[in-house]
Amino acid sequence: MRLHPMALAAAAALVLAAFVGCGSSGPTMVPIKGTLTIGGKPAENVTISFVSSDPKLPSASGKVSGGSFQMFSGAQGIPGVAPGKYKVVLAEQASAEQDAAAYKAGGRRKPKMSFPAKYASAGTSDYEIEVKPGQAEVKIELPGP
Repeated sequence: MRLHPMALAAAAALVLAAFVGCGSSGPTMVPIKGTLTIGGKPAENVTISFVSSDPKLPSASGKVSGGSFQMFSGAQGIPGVAPGKYKVVLAEQASAEQDAAAYKAGGRRKPKMSFPAKYASAGTSDYEIEVKPGQAEVKIELPGP
């Protein structure tokens, strides 16, 4: 079987176009690790989020354990944060013991906040952070409740 040179060239162009379309899109992510203290103590059982007012920038979040966290962006959980300005938002996480106690009591557990309530929403949080290219670590110190 012999292929016509034009058919071969068209097939090569399609393969090349497919590879060009597979490049990464979006901003370059900055791998961010950090520490979070609340009232001078390492935060525990908290999720930290960086929320941008720029719709082009994906939000990022990480689970805090022993005061340390690593940030992941978007629904895909891509490691890192896009450079830009963000509001810091916190959410309380229940421990396994708290969930078990709430289940036994037959009700829903209302989490006790270990941080001031204003940090629970991007609309009320006044703590801002700027992520810059090449930055690797952040240190966030917030007052206690």
